[in-house]
Amino acid sequence: MPTLLLYGERDVRATATVAEAMHAQIPGSQLVFMPGAGHMGHLESPDLFNAEVRSFLRTVEAAM
Repeated sequence: MPTLLLYGERDVRATATVAEAMHAQIPGSQLVFMPGAGHMGHLESPDLFNAEVRSFLRTVEAAM
């Protein structure tokens, strides 16, 4: 199942270690760290968040 993991690089609640562990457990997942964002990346960096989601969805759509 295509999976995008979006993490804020400044997230202290779900740290990079958590992100990397999840990424390692989900075959074929894509891990993206959003610079300057914390735990609420979709609110802190909405343009980057939306761009990453759109890009990911285009790759999923192209693979179908």
